[in-house]
Amino acid sequence: MNEELIKRTTSVLVYHNDNIFIKYLLDNIDFLEETSKDIISELELVDFEEKEYETYMSLNEILDIVRDFLKSIDESYYQLFEELIQNGTINIYDASVKENIEEFGNEAYHESYENRYGNRVSNINIPIGHTIDDVYTIVHEFIHHTNLNNSRTNDRTMFTEGVSILYEYILYNYLKSKDINQNDSKTSIMFRVKDLFNKAQMIKMYVDLIKESRKQYYLETNEEKIDEDLDIVISDMKYYLGGLIAILKYYDYTRGIMDIKNINNFNNAIVRKQNCESLNYIFMSEPTTEQITSSIEFILEELMPSINKTNK
Repeated sequence: MNEELIKRTTSVLVYHNDNIFIKYLLDNIDFLEETSKDIISELELVDFEEKEYETYMSLNEILDIVRDFLKSIDESYYQLFEELIQNGTINIYDASVKENIEEFGNEAYHESYENRYGNRVSNINIPIGHTIDDVYTIVHEFIHHTNLNNSRTNDRTMFTEGVSILYEYILYNYLKSKDINQNDSKTSIMFRVKDLFNKAQMIKMYVDLIKESRKQYYLETNEEKIDEDLDIVISDMKYYLGGLIAILKYYDYTRGIMDIKNINNFNNAIVRKQNCESLNYIFMSEPTTEQITSSIEFILEELMPSINKTNK
């Protein structure tokens, strides 16, 4: 384990121990420890080969797929998407144009804030590379808009990634049913599985640091630097929980335990909740090792041969 990373992370855990998201980590430490261990155990032998996207897609092709997908899950989502495209809330630009990157950045993001007149304003900036992955990105950021537009409660901040990533899995299932760019689509979902593995490793490190009480690593460093590292810890938490929630709920969806109406209701639940005190409203009971293993094995079988297990 990188010594400097240990020191910086421990500084965050000590300095920001009253932060609501660090408290969430502390209050759910056993859950996070067990689930991260299960995920690492299941994915550590997977060979995540990096693949290039094969098929170029025009912007019109990309948007047509997004529109058809949103229509298939909820007509109101489709109508909202059209409204956001027409009024310029969604800003899609070519990532290969230097001026676009300089003005808007090279990463997709959703932001929502109150302007000086007290009106809520949203911006969704999405750079595209003209591949099927752009469809995933647009859907992901659009779903953020559906549960983050009104305001950012603690629950929305913590669990919104789970909803957006879950809709990516539903999109994958849709594209497979329509036989659309299957190889490239698998590459996009492969990234999600790999990211879950990476975030599980980080969560396991945080848990170990807390349980070992390694406060001797606390650094008297400037507050700004610790705040930057806090953002990294919170991001790891959000994407870890998001990836875990998504893969478990997607497995339920493929088995008929959840349908698209249930998933839309799940998205609405994120909007209604105010305090991220527990996972009880997301999981009826704590996921078992068997449930996590089955969910991961299912998606790995879906993605073969894009993802392969190897022997060490």
